[in-house]
Amino acid sequence: MDQTQDYYSALQLELAHQGWDYYILDSHYLRKAAVSGPRLELAGEQLRALILPPMTHIADASAAQIRRFADAGGLILELGPQPPALDGVPMRRFPIRAHTLFMDNLDYAVQIQVPEPVRADLAPLLEVLCAYQPPEVEILSGSRDHLFFSRRFTANGEWYWAVNDTPQARRVTVRFPSEGVFEKWDAETGERFALPAKGPVVTLEFGLWDAYFVMRHAGPATAPPAGAGARQVLLRLPDSGWQFTPEAPVWVPYAKLEGSAEPIWLAPERLANRNWWLAGPYPDNDGQGFFDPYPPERGFNPKDPAWRWHESPTAAVRPPSGDGVYYASVNVWSPAARRAQAAVAVGDSVKLWWNSELKFVFHFHPPFTLLRDAWAHRPPVELRQGWSSVLLKIGVELNASGATGFLFRMADEEGNTLRDVVYTRDRVLAAHAPKRVYLTVDAPPGTEGKPLRLDITEDAIPERPIAFAPRTTPFTLASWTDSALANYSGSALYETGFDLAKLPAGERLVLDLGKVGLAAEVWVNDQKAGERAWQPFEIDFTPHARRGANRLRIRVANSNAGWMAQGDPIYERGAWGVNFASERDRLRTLRPNGLEGLVCILAR
Repeated sequence: MDQTQDYYSALQLELAHQGWDYYILDSHYLRKAAVSGPRLELAGEQLRALILPPMTHIADASAAQIRRFADAGGLILELGPQPPALDGVPMRRFPIRAHTLFMDNLDYAVQIQVPEPVRADLAPLLEVLCAYQPPEVEILSGSRDHLFFSRRFTANGEWYWAVNDTPQARRVTVRFPSEGVFEKWDAETGERFALPAKGPVVTLEFGLWDAYFVMRHAGPATAPPAGAGARQVLLRLPDSGWQFTPEAPVWVPYAKLEGSAEPIWLAPERLANRNWWLAGPYPDNDGQGFFDPYPPERGFNPKDPAWRWHESPTAAVRPPSGDGVYYASVNVWSPAARRAQAAVAVGDSVKLWWNSELKFVFHFHPPFTLLRDAWAHRPPVELRQGWSSVLLKIGVELNASGATGFLFRMADEEGNTLRDVVYTRDRVLAAHAPKRVYLTVDAPPGTEGKPLRLDITEDAIPERPIAFAPRTTPFTLASWTDSALANYSGSALYETGFDLAKLPAGERLVLDLGKVGLAAEVWVNDQKAGERAWQPFEIDFTPHARRGANRLRIRVANSNAGWMAQGDPIYERGAWGVNFASERDRLRTLRPNGLEGLVCILAR
């Protein structure tokens, strides 16, 4: 199955990489297609070649349709083994070899590359396909790498969606399948510009991460040349002098600790118990291990060599020996009897015994969970005055969270951490005198008040972020990442004014916002001018401009990445492309963040 998935994915990647526009037909669409000579016709498209990825089974109706297509002279290219239902169907066969898997543990921080051994297996098939049906767009000069074209057509013309999937500007010369008038179409504004062409050969220019439609038609050339109406800078707005207002309270999840270079994370996870007796790993056996009663379920015995004391460097406890079923045990002391919650977050399954009584069982394979307090189960328990014991059974994580792990803390019925509870290796209380600490929480720009200064004991450090109410304040354009707004996820308003001595006759006025993270809406003189969620952040505001004084209001919104960038690492280093010691390390990558400018007014 894994090999089939790899070759199926590799086919798609290499077809796109080498310039083919392709369709994926499942059994439904394959049945709907009409066999018309050596072509499959579907929704106005004519498909001349059919590629079969490796497979062991196929629906009978699909096999019958493939046989009809082959009998009509259609080209069928078979990659690797095929099901018995296709025996005797005339097709070109291309063997594959077993190889190291590459789609099973992807690094999403980089673009997927097909390994060379897999590309070598695909090469003979793609050579035959190229001889029979070459890619529709041929690159004559410049690199094809990460340059993609998708073609659609009607009786009156063709449309090519052209994509530069790189952070570099590019210039390429391409040959399209037929001659005609070629135009570049801006999908946002509807503008059309003529592209220089010699027959079917056209030169295309792309900005970084740029994409647009190339149209070919047989009508008259009426669009202005591409590059006509070059932008002229009329006015550069200063970075200073803006009025800034966050549109929600700004929560600050970190405090500066006097005498320390590392801040304090204001979160309940910080108060989770990190030190445990651990036993395992025991076999998971495809989930059955969660139900099999392994020896630790008979009770905790510190003399049993299966138990080892583990002190976790993070709030989320990840056993050191990798995946498998684990048991965790610790002693809990409380100064008074009371009702409480045993807040436990896991990536998959958990059982909880409280004072040797099974109190909670959760067996589920969620598609996505995080080892964070917000995801915790909270079964109620009765704390004794004095000592209690907790035993956890942790199942293997089968979702995106990574290796086996858990997060645990004792809370009151409202969810607040019980600060007077003590977790111990042995039932021995050590003397504890909490020391005083001095904390500072910076007031973010655009909020009321001054920095919050706290002179408190260690056990009184807040376990929740500090909220600052929004207030309109003067602001100089800068990245939110470089201030106490770093963890803010939401929107904010920027307001300023500008003067236009004259309105250029016959030209349009465009507001260029410069660097924006991540989306912006623009009002000029209280009239909505437009919005933008990608580069370039340019808005045509011609209908709303007036001679003399103008008012400008910009709403900018970022993503939730800033708020997520806090605390211990959610994923293990190396998993899913993660290369951070903590989630907070991600903050430095959040650029641009907010409105950074330079903001200019252009005439075109």
